[in-house]
Amino acid sequence: MVVLIFLIVNLALRLDVNYLVTYTSEKSFTEVSQLIFIVFTIFIFARTTIKRKDLRHGLALITGFFVVILIRELDSTFDMVYHGFWKVPAVTVFLITIFYTFKKFAVGVNEFAIVLKEKAMKMMICSVMILFVHSRLFGMKVFWKDVLHESYIYQVKVIAEEGTELLAYGLIAYAAYLICKSLNKKVID
Repeated sequence: MVVLIFLIVNLALRLDVNYLVTYTSEKSFTEVSQLIFIVFTIFIFARTTIKRKDLRHGLALITGFFVVILIRELDSTFDMVYHGFWKVPAVTVFLITIFYTFKKFAVGVNEFAIVLKEKAMKMMICSVMILFVHSRLFGMKVFWKDVLHESYIYQVKVIAEEGTELLAYGLIAYAAYLICKSLNKKVID
């Protein structure tokens, strides 16, 4: 599955560059693939939240986290209302999620701790770190200007950054599948 994710990333980037020539657009194959992986991640966690009522607060926290990420990825759509509008639904989802998860603080913490113990959660955490730390640092304009000097081309930076993000989203989706598959196999008390 991990090899397939690597192939999808490579194919998406090649389609954008060679055929669609939309690698700097929000409508690129790479960006759409990112959204598909995020929606899959949200769906699988939401479905498991419904099935595992004994872990619903912990799973709702994770689901809400990825809904906020989806909203952020759709910022250009929300910008049609006004620039930065994406923050309104993102903060709303964040606050609702936090309130729901920690309304009964000990329950929320305990359920979240149980989910964190899943073996594939290590892959999830590493993938989220790739998304939030590595792709941001790797995609910094200053870095690419230092690397390419006077040959700096904005599209090269975008391809590198978006490809890294797509890889992270693919690994996140796969980790979500493994986590939820494991949770759904376990006996509900």
